[in-house]
Amino acid sequence: MLPYVRIGRLYAGSQNYSTADRKFQEGLAIDSTYGPLYKEEADMNFNRARYQAGYDYYVKYMALVDTTPDIRYKHSLYLVLLNKYKEAIPGLEKLKQENYPNPALYRLLAYSYFETNNIDAAEASMKQFTNSEPKPTLLVRDYEYQGKIYYKKGNDSLGTAMFLKVIELDTNRTDLYSNIADQYYASKNYDKAIAYYELKIKKSRKANAQDYLSLGKCYYFQTDYVKADTVFSQLIALRPEEPQGYKWRARVQEKN
Repeated sequence: MLPYVRIGRLYAGSQNYSTADRKFQEGLAIDSTYGPLYKEEADMNFNRARYQAGYDYYVKYMALVDTTPDIRYKHSLYLVLLNKYKEAIPGLEKLKQENYPNPALYRLLAYSYFETNNIDAAEASMKQFTNSEPKPTLLVRDYEYQGKIYYKKGNDSLGTAMFLKVIELDTNRTDLYSNIADQYYASKNYDKAIAYYELKIKKSRKANAQDYLSLGKCYYFQTDYVKADTVFSQLIALRPEEPQGYKWRARVQEKN
């Protein structure tokens, strides 16, 4: 079976995935109990971000081999990538109790606990991950989860700082502009709120009525009634059935 593993791996390495898959399947047709071929299929799909297919092959691989801590960690990683956070936690906690040395274990625990609404455990796990030695390289998603945790814990300023870091690293994350703007709006920092609402409206195709309403109110509270009137007019055009646009435009016109 080893030649099928080696040949298939060569094709996978050159991104000729269909031929790699054919070679792996040829090997499995001869011996369906040869675990390494399932692992090769799993790894190939994992590297292509086809996590469900990779997971299905990985489970078959695990059924045929002795499950080491590294194998169990990869299984937990698959569960997190598939958003099966509740299922991932028991395996991750077992690895934690065994002092599994990869600090990314705590990253996965932080994500999983946050998504199952155990914010205290998420915060503790994230701190353990970011404080581990040697210092881990943080992913964009790590900063995002830190921001989410801070917001849930009521630390809005640090949450905003983390979301700003996400946008710095990934300018396509226009979905976060609203979160940042909302925090500045809540603290009556209207200049910064305006900047991020306008960025959301300009750069994102997902700007909604609430974004326009909040932007218009920012201009209103800054007594810039001309711009407020423009934004509320845009809101009415966007959502003519929404009464808030008419209500706030009437307030503006009372000021003129």
